[in-house]
Amino acid sequence: MERPEWGNEVLLTRTVGDFPRRIAEYVFGYLLAQALELPRALRTMEAREWDRWTPGTLDGRRLLVVGYGAIGREIGAVGQTFGMRVAGIRRGPISGTDQAAGVRGLQDLEVALSEADVVVNVIPLTRETESFWNAPRFAHMREEVTFVNVSRGATVDDRALIEGIRRGKPAWAILDVFREEPLPPSHPFRDESNIWVTPHVAGIGTIEPLAREFAENWRRFRSGEELRNLVDRERGY
Repeated sequence: MERPEWGNEVLLTRTVGDFPRRIAEYVFGYLLAQALELPRALRTMEAREWDRWTPGTLDGRRLLVVGYGAIGREIGAVGQTFGMRVAGIRRGPISGTDQAAGVRGLQDLEVALSEADVVVNVIPLTRETESFWNAPRFAHMREEVTFVNVSRGATVDDRALIEGIRRGKPAWAILDVFREEPLPPSHPFRDESNIWVTPHVAGIGTIEPLAREFAENWRRFRSGEELRNLVDRERGY
């Protein structure tokens, strides 16, 4: 592989490691907690009550993953194991395998939003995606939909999400990332019982797979081989 001169053409790579699996675990941990009414179970245990109910299920629910890259594919794959009907939206080229998995282009987002029960945001933050999740997009969602953000806080218009929650579109939000971190105690998100907040913990990877991936790319760089996970500077990721 021909190496460019240092400067604007410096090669930039990213590490993926076990981020896809860890983030998928986070997404489904909280979706299951919601479906099974885990907070209710904890309250009854603390009160020493015997208050039976019929738990919900993920089986048959329609999952839409917006940003169908490595992390999005892992989320979709795990969703299928729970019997969910999975669809995806991605900006880049869509392979035959992606099409078979129900992946569509950005032009189909509005229709996909109107069909989904759960929407998971995994899009990167770029100039084009700042406040991507705005009032019109929330308005296209079905009632009772759950919105999960494990991407970047600035991809969401905070005011639009608050107003959407109050209208029931989305009915629930599970948020791990925010425009301002740490999230201030006075932030309006904290006033909504249907918004669950976690302190940016979904994407904490483990050092071993990250180090192995870096070492492999370093080996490839030294030997002149093609690098993995190159960043496209025009796209911003």
